[in-house]
Amino acid sequence: MVEIGNLTFSYEEEGDELFSSFSLSVEKGERVLLIAPPGSGKTTLARILAGGAPKYTGGRISGSVTIDGRDLLSLDISERMGLVGRVAQNSDEMILFSTILEELRYPLENLGLERPETEGRRRHSLSSTSDATGRSPPRSSAEGRSAV
Repeated sequence: MVEIGNLTFSYEEEGDELFSSFSLSVEKGERVLLIAPPGSGKTTLARILAGGAPKYTGGRISGSVTIDGRDLLSLDISERMGLVGRVAQNSDEMILFSTILEELRYPLENLGLERPETEGRRRHSLSSTSDATGRSPPRSSAEGRSAV
C-alpha cells in the first residue's frame, strides 16, 4: 500500500509550491492514473517516489510517503530500489552517463555493491551483445536503444 499524506513540494527553498497538501492512498493491486496539466507536478511526484527529488533536484519537501508502512522519505536509494521503479516518459531523461558501462554501473553502485562485483556484473550483462562497452548510449533512436 502506498500512502501519501499532506505532501508539499517546491523546487526552490523560498519559491512557490508545485503542489501543496497532496494526499493519496493506493491499495495493493490497485492502479491509479494521474491526469493533470503540464507543469502540475506529475513527474515531480514520480521523482519523489523514486528518490530523485529533492535529493538530486534540490527543493523543499514536507509531508509523508509510505510504502507498506515504510517511510520512503527516510530510505536511502539502495533501499528504495527494491520498492519503487520509475520509467520516464522521455527515455532520453533516463540516460545519465556518457558510456554504456557507466550507465550499467550506476544502479549496481546504488545497491551498495563493491567495485569488483559491479565490474563482473557489467561485463556479464554485455557478454551476449556486440562490443558496446565503450560506446555512448543511443539518445534519440528507439532502434539504436534496442540494439544495445
